[in-house]
Amino acid sequence: MPEFSIGPEGYIKKIRGSISGLPPQERQEIEGGRVPESALVGRNQALEHWLQEVDKKPVLGERQKQIISLAENALGDFEWKYGVRAPAPSVYYLTEERWKGLMKYCPGNEENSGFFDVDNNCIFIRLTKKHQNNLDLIDFLDTNLHERLHQQAFRAVQAWGEGLDLVREGLDTVNVRKGKRYFSDFDEGIISYFSGRMTENVVDTNKFLFKKELERDQLRRGSFSGDLEEAIFRMKKNDFAYRFSVDVIRKLIKSLSYLRGGRPQDVEEIEKIFINAEFKGNLLDLGKEVAKLYGKGGLRVLAHLNEKNSGLVQGFLRAKGLATQRRYAEKILPPEEFERYKKLMVESGEEVESEIDQKSWRHKYNTGEHGTKDYRQKNIDDRRFSRL
Repeated sequence: MPEFSIGPEGYIKKIRGSISGLPPQERQEIEGGRVPESALVGRNQALEHWLQEVDKKPVLGERQKQIISLAENALGDFEWKYGVRAPAPSVYYLTEERWKGLMKYCPGNEENSGFFDVDNNCIFIRLTKKHQNNLDLIDFLDTNLHERLHQQAFRAVQAWGEGLDLVREGLDTVNVRKGKRYFSDFDEGIISYFSGRMTENVVDTNKFLFKKELERDQLRRGSFSGDLEEAIFRMKKNDFAYRFSVDVIRKLIKSLSYLRGGRPQDVEEIEKIFINAEFKGNLLDLGKEVAKLYGKGGLRVLAHLNEKNSGLVQGFLRAKGLATQRRYAEKILPPEEFERYKKLMVESGEEVESEIDQKSWRHKYNTGEHGTKDYRQKNIDDRRFSRL
């Protein structure tokens, strides 16, 4: 997870270890959800001093360095294609022992394989035993790409007040005053989806560098023919740390692209909308696209995605009518958020839409009775919001 994109409880927990020497008034401000500049300065100075010592001790092997170079090239292509720009971060690769030392300054990341520290524009990657022993360098590649994408999403960061009260990074949004957080796991799903796609492309175009991993992967699937060139690597569900979030993103991209025709270029257009939201802060276009299927309140539902309610969110995405969507939304959203959801739906005129008419249109779409794309577009235009 990004270091400073969390709500007050976790946010305070992460810096509490570096504020013991602060005046009582400033400690009280932190406990109340405010982060004075002096707290961050003290923590950052201590961390910087520690990193100067760590940086003098190289721990990477030649194969790992090759993979880092490939990751840099893939990120360069991504930046060029989508117009994403961000200052280059400092990246630190830490052994398990050094990772424990880092937790003195960045508590709360003990189990993470990596994270991005917005305040210092630093990426920290934990070298697990598998990484150090060259047992799973595909995972090493994906971790590098995942954290670099988090870093590139910093363009959407906004702050207010004294100190660094971060309220947004990518799509991950925090209201520090109210102690509420939105889009956290949805954001992770987007990052994981695109880092996974990039990992697949890098591996497939550099198969001999990942020969051991590919052979092991193909043997595990029982599909290895002995010809490495024939092997096609695809990330499996369990390869993702946030697999429940990735499932939602995949479903959403598939449904939204199918609404446009389902062609490869339609998928690419929808992916670009997600990229612009995550890396450029353009949430409006994503909201409009989601509304075509799930109404104006749809994005509000997705903002509350988490591991516990992911099954309900999947049900919401599969729902075949407004009434069913609303029932799922009521289970997913807190009461006050559900009231806002209903208000959005009423204001957009969606609550009066006939469920029977909605199911009829969906049946025509799913069975191909809609005919041409022009017919489908006419139906979209005839309704304020259309759904699969």
